[in-house]
Amino acid sequence: MYIMLVISSLLSVGYTALTKSFQQKTESGIRHLMMYNLINASFGCVYFFIASGFTVDVNMLTFIYAVVYAITDIAMLSFQIFALECVSVSVVAVLAMSGSILIPSLFGIGYFGEAVTVRLVISSVLIVAASVLPFIRGKAEDKKLSWKTAFICAMVFLMNGAPVVQMQLYAKDTRVCSSLSYFLLTNIMIVTVCATVLRFAILKKSFFSKNGRRELLGIYTLPQAANIGIRTAMMNITSVLQVVVLAVVPASAYAVLNSSIILIGGFLVSLLVFKEKQSLGNVLAVILAIAAIVINPQAV
Repeated sequence: MYIMLVISSLLSVGYTALTKSFQQKTESGIRHLMMYNLINASFGCVYFFIASGFTVDVNMLTFIYAVVYAITDIAMLSFQIFALECVSVSVVAVLAMSGSILIPSLFGIGYFGEAVTVRLVISSVLIVAASVLPFIRGKAEDKKLSWKTAFICAMVFLMNGAPVVQMQLYAKDTRVCSSLSYFLLTNIMIVTVCATVLRFAILKKSFFSKNGRRELLGIYTLPQAANIGIRTAMMNITSVLQVVVLAVVPASAYAVLNSSIILIGGFLVSLLVFKEKQSLGNVLAVILAIAAIVINPQAV
């Protein structure tokens, strides 16, 4: 089961790296954001429809879960894309990590009554310290931390914790349908929202007109569309693995282990792939993340 956790975490690292690469070569803005989410969710619909055996199993509770998750997912992806325009990959990884630790851990302990051990507390403190070090001591960012950047970073933190909590609830709820149907319905919701925004707030022509199709499809080149397709596959596989893992692994332990791997991977990608300057705080953050993995009671 912990092998699935590691695979899920590494896929998240790869997703962030591809997003940064994509962002460096693509225009930003609401139009790009909605189009990206539309393509991303469209691929997801196809993937989960095939994976579920070309059937859709749904009830009202599953529908409600899907609507909430879709809204959260759009917000999370949007703020992460905005953040990658302001800060480095390693800092985005730290923000995503810290949010996915604190919120699910507190929820798991408070709502599900998961055990609190000394090793878990120490591990959590180390990983939280790792999450703030780049901001306290780091000077690697070339851009000044404005209020806008601070708000975007705060939302990345919050939005990365919310989906894990939702998947915790879904994985343990016996009244809902299969996870494949859940994610299929979620992607359908995302497609509906993004298509509506594109059609009535951004695009000048109908989707189905010749000029509308040209305006819609002319946003991306073939390599950019391929990048979106690969990221979609990675994100969907990650989502399925998370549901499977959270059904067995305590949420508090999952949060620490998953986030530690993402932080370390994000640091390595930032340093080796994007050649971004790393502060002492970033280096210390990775060391603390490694210590958190070793100390965590679920890692041994």
